[in-house]
Amino acid sequence: MNFSDSKYFCEFLDFHAHRTPQKLALSDFFGSELSYGDLFSESKKAAGFLLENGLDSLDRVIVSLGNTCDQAIWHYGVMLSGGISVPLQDNLPLERLKVFIQDSGAKFLVSRDGIFDLATMDRLGDLSDIARFTEAFVVRPLENVCSILYTTGSTGRPKGVALTQSGMIAALTHILSYISYSEHTREMIVLPISHSFGLGHMYCSHISGGYVHLENGLTRLKRFFSALQDRKINGMCATPTICQLLTERYREKFLLSSTSLDYMVVNSAPLPPETTTKLISLKAHLKVIVYYGLTEASRSSFITLTSDNAEVYHTVGKAAKGVVIELIDGEICIRGPHLFKGYWGQELETKKVLKQGCFHTGDLGEFDSDKNLVIKGRIKDQINVGGLKISPKEVECAIEKNTMVKDVAVVGVDDPDNLRGQVVGALVVLEDGLTGCDLVHKRQLLDHCSDLLEPHALPSVLKFTSLIPRSESGKILRGEVSKCLI
Repeated sequence: MNFSDSKYFCEFLDFHAHRTPQKLALSDFFGSELSYGDLFSESKKAAGFLLENGLDSLDRVIVSLGNTCDQAIWHYGVMLSGGISVPLQDNLPLERLKVFIQDSGAKFLVSRDGIFDLATMDRLGDLSDIARFTEAFVVRPLENVCSILYTTGSTGRPKGVALTQSGMIAALTHILSYISYSEHTREMIVLPISHSFGLGHMYCSHISGGYVHLENGLTRLKRFFSALQDRKINGMCATPTICQLLTERYREKFLLSSTSLDYMVVNSAPLPPETTTKLISLKAHLKVIVYYGLTEASRSSFITLTSDNAEVYHTVGKAAKGVVIELIDGEICIRGPHLFKGYWGQELETKKVLKQGCFHTGDLGEFDSDKNLVIKGRIKDQINVGGLKISPKEVECAIEKNTMVKDVAVVGVDDPDNLRGQVVGALVVLEDGLTGCDLVHKRQLLDHCSDLLEPHALPSVLKFTSLIPRSESGKILRGEVSKCLI
């Protein structure tokens, strides 16, 4: 099928359910498996359940079932019903869940505890109850919003990114044109399919008639490595943190279990060049693909990193076909048919970043001599030391070059002397076997930084920790880092 010509987003499920109904489409860490025929049928029954219980066009439905086959069934089911799917991670604290319910105005909640009408708080049934419902689906206009994805965000309250069917088709077409997805694809997803990165990969495998195995992060490493080997996984998506774990702490296990692995797609944060080098030296045939794009402008640029192009390891490549990336006062701005429609229910916030069809990302960037995009940090994260602006990423890169350092996060903190407004604060994880209690290590790090950074960019506050606060997708939670440095 020609996905870009789809009449509705989930048309690919219909196509493969009729073409190869018995072919395995999806499995998860619980041991559940679904063929294409079953996936489409169960998704239509979920749609039937919602429609019979009063779902109207564009009603929001929160789906909170983790990285499971059930999550995929209900997410697809909501979209097939003509509603708007709001995928969230499972086991959210009640107060946090209430924030998403209020912000999205969701009508239904689908969770492990059952399916609930949020207006009346009536429990409508169990997940298994869909078996007795009639299969159904509704075709809505392509310009309709069909999903709201909440950004993880490094600071502040998450925003609901409203995505239309046509926008999602455009974004996924970018991936399909760059990565060689096919019916032979066997992809493992360890990232949450409640977020854009993992969810996009599930879509692409299913659009191509491939197979997806879902894991719950790297919480069970023995199970992860077994699945990687036994299921002959040939592709996976990962964050830089996952890449570092696989090439350093679990190097031998990764090497032995990834004999079928052909490609790895990396996003969520810039991939350090040293990690790229380790990946490629460990598995010479492995294609390491990096892309750039926020949830609001997913998959806007791509690059494949090889042993022959080490000079571009620090970049995120060139714009995808049909996408325009430009710099306005140093800020990365994006145009294209794949852009989000807006932040759900937040018109003012939308107008701040979406101006005349151009998305102002809030990221700082530059182009190298070959027009590859280089990410330089976030505008909001910039540290203002006496009027001099510093990018946390610049300081992090300098500190990471010290062999003692395993991980680092840099933020601006209030100047304890009240002279410069802010100073640079660094939270550092040392390599295993080293302790941060010894002042010698602090002095060594500061001496190291003084050779690489200007005086005003040197850390004035430096603390050691065992773990850098990060989101599910690997982004540094700078608000939490600031708390650690107080």
